[in-house]
Amino acid sequence: MKKKTIDPTSNQAPKPTPAPASDALFIFIAGIYLLSRPLLVSPAIIDIAVGASLILMAIKQYIIIKRSK
Repeated sequence: MKKKTIDPTSNQAPKPTPAPASDALFIFIAGIYLLSRPLLVSPAIIDIAVGASLILMAIKQYIIIKRSK
């Protein structure tokens, strides 16, 4: 096996990656907003469908995060 060598002259810190849980939370909040918007303004089936699909995507992302740990 080949060992990974670290360049001592490199002065860069590792770049932090955004947490996938924050992505799932953002998608979930966007879905809730799109679901509640037709109730406040006017009924639109597209907003309801997009909001529901965003919530399902957030739940799927959350399950993937939990399984990968």
